[in-house]
Amino acid sequence: LGKLVWHRALPRKDDPSAVAWSVSIGVFIGILPTFGFSLALTLIVLTLLKLPKLPGSISSFIAIPPTIFPFFYPVGYLIGRQLITTTPMDVGLIEVIKNMKVSEVPSTLYNLAIQSGDHLLAFFLGTAVLALIFATFFFALTFLLMKIKQKLFIRDRLMRKFLKSKEV
Repeated sequence: LGKLVWHRALPRKDDPSAVAWSVSIGVFIGILPTFGFSLALTLIVLTLLKLPKLPGSISSFIAIPPTIFPFFYPVGYLIGRQLITTTPMDVGLIEVIKNMKVSEVPSTLYNLAIQSGDHLLAFFLGTAVLALIFATFFFALTFLLMKIKQKLFIRDRLMRKFLKSKEV
């Protein structure tokens, strides 16, 4: 499985920068709060930019429920709150939902959106910053791995030619 991922996800024939861009775009979109559309968005962007699709598609799965809810979203929100000032919010959401009638749903959702607007902005902004940090890290890591992979391939090919010439 490791060899399959090594050879398929990081194809040696592709340009290292193209694969690195593909991975970083997949990571960036995967971490953004796209709520289930990250793979589709990643494929669209990679197609438009004419980048390898498999590395980006795989990397968009960085944000799966075990990582996104306990790590990426809370940390993104905390980063966002450091970047913009948010107003204190005391909603009592559970009580509001318990006492809400069906006819009050639109007005309740509107009031919640108005009250939490700066918190939503902090969440989206912070998550975008966090996604940019991770995308940059994975760009550098992928580029380095691709360069190493290409050097290993060239070394192995030269070694095979050398051993073949010794046999003759």
